Amino acid sequence: MARLFHTNPRGIQVSLADLCTTLNSPIALCSSPEYQLNGTNAMKTVEQLRDKVHPDYANKVISIVDFMGSTSGEWTGAKVHSEEHGRPVYHKHDFDRDLSSSPEYGKYFNAHRSEFHERTRGREDRMPSLAIKGFAIQNSQWNSYWRGKVAGGLTMALSMMQPSYATAELLNPIGLGFNGMDLSQLRFAICAVIDGGPVSRRSRGRSQRL
Repeated sequence: MARLFHTNPRGIQVSLADLCTTLNSPIALCSSPEYQLNGTNAMKTVEQLRDKVHPDYANKVISIVDFMGSTSGEWTGAKVHSEEHGRPVYHKHDFDRDLSSSPEYGKYFNAHRSEFHERTRGREDRMPSLAIKGFAIQNSQWNSYWRGKVAGGLTMALSMMQPSYATAELLNPIGLGFNGMDLSQLRFAICAVIDGGPVSRRSRGRSQRL
């Protein structure tokens, strides 16, 4: 398997294996599409991940991921959130909703403007469609389910861990920015996201705020 790296804000690449050892932390896979954009079955790789990593790190890898094509996706999608013209509207259509009339949409658009600009290569006319899709995903039933599952998984992982016993002097050379902090009793978890479509891209941003 290829080595996995964390690139810190200073552009320094650090092996995730070395990082999890230094921090005494698990690598928690928080989000993954069923298939990556190149057609690779990402979920199959996830299911076999512990068997494919070095034995010294196997017990550090945990998976708290889920994806829309699972039974969980079917469960959340089958819930009714409203009624139109006497017919139920199900959450499975959440991602297709246009919520741009919401007062919160403008805040969302401005907060992610740089991302939309990069992905459209500056095409202003294409940015609204990305924003509408992203805002719908953020306000979907699936997003609420995913956040609860990941938050619960991380809480369980952190509660079962020992403190890192790492020092700022040990971590500063790899550019994690812990100057002057007492890290001896802190517990760390590394959240990993496998890139895919718009849902996993939104998950990556939300993982940082959990």
